[in-house]
Amino acid sequence: AAEGVDGVTVRALPVRYPQGGEKQLIYATTKRKVPCGALPIEVGCAVCNVATVYAIQQAVREGKPLIQRVTTVGGLVNNPGNFMVRVGTPIETLLDACGGLQNGVRKLISGGPMMGMAIARTDIPITKGSSGILALGREALTKQESPCIRCGRCMRACPMQLMPGILSVQIENERFDDAQNWHVMDCIECGCCAFICPAGRPLVQHMRRAKSEVGAKLRAQKAQKPQPPKGDK
Repeated sequence: AAEGVDGVTVRALPVRYPQGGEKQLIYATTKRKVPCGALPIEVGCAVCNVATVYAIQQAVREGKPLIQRVTTVGGLVNNPGNFMVRVGTPIETLLDACGGLQNGVRKLISGGPMMGMAIARTDIPITKGSSGILALGREALTKQESPCIRCGRCMRACPMQLMPGILSVQIENERFDDAQNWHVMDCIECGCCAFICPAGRPLVQHMRRAKSEVGAKLRAQKAQKPQPPKGDK
């Protein structure tokens, strides 16, 4: 529908994970690089996905709040598919609508296979951020973790050009200041490093831990800064 509209250009991009990330999309379409710690608006860009734009249209034009969203159910379920689900619907109700789980399910993932989080219960609700439910079998079993072999595969796989192998060692030794200096906050938690790691190291979990620690430190530092008196510019 956007074809031929003045000022609108439609571009097809290579299908390569995680091409849908903000910084990856901006560079692929405009060749602009978002600096470390900066937001896309600082390079003159705003990234909105289709679901967000549709929700804005529903809210502004029809006065309808975000009370439902499309959720994908896949993996070892009898009738996988995409469903329009009301926010607050229990996951077990959604699984029942898919005909139930098949035999051999070892793990349920809320989200996608790379960035999703494992869930232990099905009585929790669908939220505004729920994108999918994935039922996995034996492929969900984690590798036996072993020491880093310094192969460098995680570095080649990282779309943010970080060094996950070095960062993970810093984080394991609780050197969070070093991890911050090595730009751990730029990690988008895409899971590429953990997926490719032959040693089975939980690299994404390390990154999440460090980002939590660094974020807490930055918030504490911001809270301690003296605030200007009210009325001063």
